[in-house]
Amino acid sequence: MNDAPVIMVENFKVPRNKRRLLSLAQSYRKNYVDSGHNEGSCNYVIEGDEFFVDLYEEVFNYASKLFQFTLSPSNKKSVHCYYSDDKNYKSILHNHQYTSTINIVYYLNVPSGGGGELLVMGCDKRVYLIPVKSYDLVIMPNFVEHCPLPPKSNEPRISLNMEIKCEEPAQQIFKDYA
Repeated sequence: MNDAPVIMVENFKVPRNKRRLLSLAQSYRKNYVDSGHNEGSCNYVIEGDEFFVDLYEEVFNYASKLFQFTLSPSNKKSVHCYYSDDKNYKSILHNHQYTSTINIVYYLNVPSGGGGELLVMGCDKRVYLIPVKSYDLVIMPNFVEHCPLPPKSNEPRISLNMEIKCEEPAQQIFKDYA
């Protein structure tokens, strides 16, 4: 996948209490919908739990070992939760060019019934399907167009998106992975 440098790390972090985290994500989703957002898939900042703070730090440290970069003063250590299932799905092919340099997705829950694939479009417009499982980590440059495929289960697919904003451009940072 030379024209779309994507790094996959299997079983990056297995949480001690996944059930509690799924419940927390469900609670955030309910609050999101109750505050007037539509019932479809949800994308919201999730915070207030040590797991998410630690996850961002671990992901950042991992990226620091892979790449050489200077952290931008405008970097935000937020974790965005994308929550979807077979009845609640909404996504489009998108990138993170305006909000990050390094985009990282951690899969907290991928249903065993299907829907654990990430569609990635290369610079030459070739399409790649990347199978993902719970606890996998996907690291990609901000310019890579991607989209999660619809889940095929009523069990939620919950992914956590984290971004690192750097002084250097993504093309320079990912040059060894192109």
